[in-house]
Amino acid sequence: MQQYFEIPSLDQTIRKAIVDGIVHRALNESGIAKAEIIYNDDRFKTTHQVGSTEGEETTASYAGTDRVYISVVEERDEYARINRQIGMNVHIPFFANSDDQVHAAPTTCGYDVTVTLTRHNQSEDELHRWVNRLNALQDMGRYSLMAESEAYYIIPKTALQLLNACYVAANTRVPKHESFPEYLKAYFGKEVTRISNVAGGQESLAVRFAPTRVELVYSTEPPTWDKDENHYEAAFTIKFFYQPPEEVVVSYPYIINQTPLPDVWWPDIDGPWVSNEEYVRRSQQQQNLDGTWWVNEKRALIQLPYLLAPKEQFQRLHYPCKESLLPIFGTDVAFDEDNMLDPVVFNTADLPYRWNDALQPYIDHCRRIDRTGMTGMFRFLAFEEGALIEPKLYHWEDGNFQLRRRQNVTKNYFVLETVVSDWRNVDLYPLHLYPRAAEVLIKWLFPEWNTPDWWWDLPRLPPSVIDKIPRDKLKDRDYYLTIFNTGILTIEGVEHAEVE
Repeated sequence: MQQYFEIPSLDQTIRKAIVDGIVHRALNESGIAKAEIIYNDDRFKTTHQVGSTEGEETTASYAGTDRVYISVVEERDEYARINRQIGMNVHIPFFANSDDQVHAAPTTCGYDVTVTLTRHNQSEDELHRWVNRLNALQDMGRYSLMAESEAYYIIPKTALQLLNACYVAANTRVPKHESFPEYLKAYFGKEVTRISNVAGGQESLAVRFAPTRVELVYSTEPPTWDKDENHYEAAFTIKFFYQPPEEVVVSYPYIINQTPLPDVWWPDIDGPWVSNEEYVRRSQQQQNLDGTWWVNEKRALIQLPYLLAPKEQFQRLHYPCKESLLPIFGTDVAFDEDNMLDPVVFNTADLPYRWNDALQPYIDHCRRIDRTGMTGMFRFLAFEEGALIEPKLYHWEDGNFQLRRRQNVTKNYFVLETVVSDWRNVDLYPLHLYPRAAEVLIKWLFPEWNTPDWWWDLPRLPPSVIDKIPRDKLKDRDYYLTIFNTGILTIEGVEHAEVE
């Protein structure tokens, strides 16, 4: 699971400090490091950070004319927005708890920055010599085309609240850290520090951001006379590209040490397009449009696997015969303290869906004759840290799915229901006893096969049913099954969700 938190006060903590570092380098090499600096940008006039103001502390001079005015134009690079790689873990985390799989890292976005240094002076000759010196340095290749800077961004308070929830969950069953500060100290990187205001109050946790190898592009403008201000001025423009952090992403499992996190940090399994349309009236034109969209009828669409866990939890599962076992339902599992030895994982009544009435007797029959549940077409699999728990440890009893083993409180568990799509090596005998169940199942898995209707009136299926199914249809079935109008299952608690 991942949560994103916006970094506060970027103008005060990042932009001003980065520009200060670039300007400091430029002024040092241009020979006017001691000049009086004034920022034209309102964002930079009133924002200060320890170590970020350019130059040494000096007494303000109100009558001086040799000043450098700095204007900053910053624009988000549109191409950089495409390759931000959000959620791809391309940045080094500043918080890394690999034991509990909790990590926090920044996400960045590129900006094109133009910094214009306008120097005022009463002497045109001095400005000419300054511009000529800059041009000469560039022509001789002596002017540095690379720069670096340093800043600190504040860790959002809400991100720390999530880390605290992870700490509480990790310490509930197996205490490991004495306090939350000790927990943070154990997993924070060296780039994390504490910052405060000038008086030492309002402390916050911050992360060092130090871009290096920032490529600079320079240009100069010769001195001109400003008759309104009665002085000469020359300009020096610096352009560069950098990627400041904008959000903090925290990745975490929402069950840590068999302790679920508070509901506020649980994933939202509903798609963003889902809306409550009860009692919403539509015009005839809109109804016609909806009918066209849904192929002239309203249909419930359920995409399998139906997950109660984040998709990344499901994708880390490893088990054999993936090409023949199609996933239907998946969820993370947490065990209570009194349910760690030979635990009952769930009861079928707890599942958020129910099978077609024709299928349920067949499923129950298969679990009665084989307590592992590995005989029928519908099979539950249990995983520990993404690895399959041996099916010989499974046990079905009165609708309870049980594991005959001791669980580890520090590990994550996942349960997955699958359906067998390749029947060539499966015993079809139980299915012969339930031809109506076979009808529903075959028409769902192999809709392109024209099954004779008279087969379903027989007391049992013909033995050659597997030979009738085209073998080329049994390949490459590792895609998600989409339930449209097949009558396979019903999602509980969702109005009009039954597909029939």
